[in-house]
Amino acid sequence: MSIGGGTLDGIYDDIRAVAHAIGADDEADELLAGLRDRVKHVHETLKAAQAPRPRAALVEWSDPLYVGGHWVPEQIKRAGGIDALGVPGAHSVAVSMDALRAADPDIVLFAPCGYGVEAAAAEAKRCLALPEWSWLAQSDKPLWALDANGLTSRPGPRVVDGIEAMASIFAPTLFSEIEPWHAVRVK
Repeated sequence: MSIGGGTLDGIYDDIRAVAHAIGADDEADELLAGLRDRVKHVHETLKAAQAPRPRAALVEWSDPLYVGGHWVPEQIKRAGGIDALGVPGAHSVAVSMDALRAADPDIVLFAPCGYGVEAAAAEAKRCLALPEWSWLAQSDKPLWALDANGLTSRPGPRVVDGIEAMASIFAPTLFSEIEPWHAVRVK
């Protein structure tokens, strides 16, 4: 069996395929129903509030600079944001600092592939001290560090945790305060 979902639906299909292979179809149905309900709750909450949709850029790697691809742009969309550079279902891509700056994100998310929240925050702080990041360091744009290892890098059920965490960042008055093991505000 081969799995490799590059979108949220692809991840759901992979969960179902693995569950089927081990004879756990009922458990997969229950898990997937719960995941879909959680994403639907975020959507309905945002829709009811007519929440604004901030432009967000998720930095998946800093040198060279990569923005999130695969399911990450969809996570941002389902969390109430607009991905300023990423393309849903496409691979993560290298971009120039000029392209990131020109995309003019309202919020920047640092989620280096495989990093926990503390390492992501340290990398974000390191980058903010560099001259090429001065446009962000000197702006009023919020910068958040995410637990990429748990929320954005792995194609599994926790991508829904990532959607909920991003929703808490994008619309903090509508959702519970973000858990510090999921994300921390760097600036």
